[in-house]
Amino acid sequence: MLKLLIIILLISFNYSIQALSKDDLLVVAVATNKTDEYQRFIRSLNVYGFKYEIYNRDQSSSTDDGQWMKILRENLVRYKDDKTKVLLVTDAYNAIFSQGSEFVLDKFEALKPARIVFGAEDVCWPDEQLKYDYPLVEGNEKRFLNADSFMGYASDIYEMISSQDEIKDEQLFFTKLFLDETTRNKWSVVIDKGAEIFMNLNDAIDELELPVNGDDVYVHNTWTNSTPTVIQGYGSGKKSLNYLSNYIARTWSPTTGCLQSKENVVDVTQIDDLTKWPMVYIALFIEYPTPFLREYFEKIMKITYPKQRMGVLIHNHVEYHKNITEQYLKKFKQDEYKFVKYLNVNDDMTEGEARQQAIHECQEDKCDYLFVIDSIVHIDHPDTLIALININRTVVAPMLLRPGQTWSNFWGDYSDEGFYLRSPDYMDFVNYNKMGLFNVPHIAHAYLINGTFLQHFTPKYIDSA
Repeated sequence: MLKLLIIILLISFNYSIQALSKDDLLVVAVATNKTDEYQRFIRSLNVYGFKYEIYNRDQSSSTDDGQWMKILRENLVRYKDDKTKVLLVTDAYNAIFSQGSEFVLDKFEALKPARIVFGAEDVCWPDEQLKYDYPLVEGNEKRFLNADSFMGYASDIYEMISSQDEIKDEQLFFTKLFLDETTRNKWSVVIDKGAEIFMNLNDAIDELELPVNGDDVYVHNTWTNSTPTVIQGYGSGKKSLNYLSNYIARTWSPTTGCLQSKENVVDVTQIDDLTKWPMVYIALFIEYPTPFLREYFEKIMKITYPKQRMGVLIHNHVEYHKNITEQYLKKFKQDEYKFVKYLNVNDDMTEGEARQQAIHECQEDKCDYLFVIDSIVHIDHPDTLIALININRTVVAPMLLRPGQTWSNFWGDYSDEGFYLRSPDYMDFVNYNKMGLFNVPHIAHAYLINGTFLQHFTPKYIDSA
């Protein structure tokens, strides 16, 4: 009997002999393209000094539902016997880290004897009927497993994801694994029902607040009274993640303001040879009767940028403005622009078709930037284009306001039905209390699109009924 007791104790404390250090933690993810979301994810890892490995997902097989798990198995096999390394597996496009590795490891150790921890949420999917099989939780806890992020000892995770040859639906696979008492106990699997480590934003944004600790803004869940580290946004949660990304992971400081607006910037004015400046196509749209149209054109012509590195496309859909548009068309042609193209009211081209044509022109000629400016926009600062290029982002818009009004060319939020909602920080933006670079869900009337982005993605404009 004494020998048996000793064996049991050795098994129970096999993973608790020594405290974990940050060198024991490795973040892993699978990614295909280095999108803005991916760069945001990597930035948050670098801000907090995480060690990480990103495994490439071959685009040619991206339609294979089981590809993600196959890639994980292939890359994690090197850790299959490592009983001290802790892996945190997450999504490279829909997650942001908001704390350092020491916080994650402390929370993980607090959940022992668990060896694998999954994120949790309030919705049971993909099979809602399985909710009746889940253990009950307290009223302020999250009951259902979310497979998009999990962490645990490397040997256990490898064994778990290799326990079935083909896993096409990882959410269903991990759900059934957790609900099966045998497999749940085999790897000591638990869900993070208190949202201590993982915070899934789907239908949960109202639970959160953004307290400040010194210069750090962090996420506090008022429902579970926790400070989660990995913030995830899927489905409706993507919009919430974009909003939070303006503040967490040291993108905003209460004392110094917006920090990310100072990162990854360029200075196009340092290019001495003007013929090597980026090629910019300016697309001008006159879609409805507009006052002060002459001033609109005059300010376009005063943009401080080498004319030989700009092309101009004009679409006029208003018969009343035909004469004045053609007057300025001549002025553009007399200047040194690379080219000037005119789509007039008689061409029978809709607004959506004209905007699509501007995209097509930029794609065909491989322009560096497409700068869209609607007729209601007055570019009062001639250096606006240079400033937008220097920000060095995929899509960026200048903030446009009407004096004495709260109207702007962007929305801070929108409803589930797609209508405007005022975000908590909207008035701070329009009153210049917060200045910098911010992710918003809707922009209009003036925006700059990076031509590299247009080489692999084509926005679709749809004419309203």
